[in-house]
Amino acid sequence: MMKKLIKLIFIFTLVSYLPFIIGCSQLQTMKNLKLKEPTVLEPKTEKFGDYSFVIPMNFKIKEDLSVIYADDGIYRGYIVFVGKASTSKLLKFFDTYMPKAGWKKESVLVGGEAAILAYSKGSKLIIFKIQEILGLTYIKTLLTCK
Repeated sequence: MMKKLIKLIFIFTLVSYLPFIIGCSQLQTMKNLKLKEPTVLEPKTEKFGDYSFVIPMNFKIKEDLSVIYADDGIYRGYIVFVGKASTSKLLKFFDTYMPKAGWKKESVLVGGEAAILAYSKGSKLIIFKIQEILGLTYIKTLLTCK
């Protein structure tokens, strides 16, 4: 009886701490990304259906946080990229490279802990939200239409 009680307490304790253990390992995985901000942000092209845009090369897609919807060649999506860069460098990066990719800036909002940029090309619209969280920079990207 005592052995069963000890096993039950052990299993309960393990299950109780499992989310904490998983959370720590995920945070450790995030820390393993290149945390050093490059002096120059180099562009790489990302393509999702008929959306083609640039993201800094040191940013990686977080597939577990991203969703792409495709129907009859029409794409919509929410894509999260994680890397390291200051908000000011990212604003300059997008101002430099998005027009070269054929995108026109529609609006920009900078304040507090985030910056939001919107670019259009024809009826397509891309909205970037830049946030610095726990030493990493997130670029949350919305692919939609006007």
